[in-house]
Amino acid sequence: MSLTLILLWIVATLFFVTVFAVVAKKHGVQFLTVAMALSILLSNIANAKFVIVAGHVVPAGTIIFSMTFLISDMLSEFWGKKEAQKAVWAGFMGLLLYLAILKLTIAWPAPPFAIDSANKFEDLYALAPRIVLGSIVAYLISQHFDVWFYHKIKQYTKDRYLWLRNNLSTVVSQLLDSVIFFSIAFLGTAVFPTLGSIIIPIATLWVFKVAIAIVDTPFIYLLRSVMKRVG
Repeated sequence: MSLTLILLWIVATLFFVTVFAVVAKKHGVQFLTVAMALSILLSNIANAKFVIVAGHVVPAGTIIFSMTFLISDMLSEFWGKKEAQKAVWAGFMGLLLYLAILKLTIAWPAPPFAIDSANKFEDLYALAPRIVLGSIVAYLISQHFDVWFYHKIKQYTKDRYLWLRNNLSTVVSQLLDSVIFFSIAFLGTAVFPTLGSIIIPIATLWVFKVAIAIVDTPFIYLLRSVMKRVG
């Protein structure tokens, strides 16, 4: 995938998140809460495929998952800490539902004529217990930290420097998410036997997420301007 297509994908995803936020301002915060849960589900589905970005392999759902931090920042900025925390829990419940349904679907015997497609489905979506645990723990810790840290920065800067709290909270939270997930899911396995072996994958994924966080900064400023005009 070319850099142009990646940027278009990021901008398109940011655009739809922004639209959800504007609709939420007009018709209720639940629209943005739904966007949070939907982003979690879509990112987990897309993560079944890996793609190459600048010569490095990353899960395809990374861009979509990165949007969840923007959503929580939007909720924190325009609706407050409690609504952001509610959205984090909504995403968590959606994640649990996704994993439960996926497990049941894989366990459900297929008819004889659909054995091949069932096996392909299982190969694509079957998740090791450590990966599931890593996803859940990393999500809960990093998302709650993001909300907490965002408001600490906002309080310390007396509501100034929107770009700082938007980027700094996301950058630190994304690093936390990557470290926790890789450590729980892969550390000590045949592929990543030592701590040193997971540093490069963690750093690669984190840099990619940081780039997305930088790109989303103009959108939150645009949204703040739009919010003042939306009744």
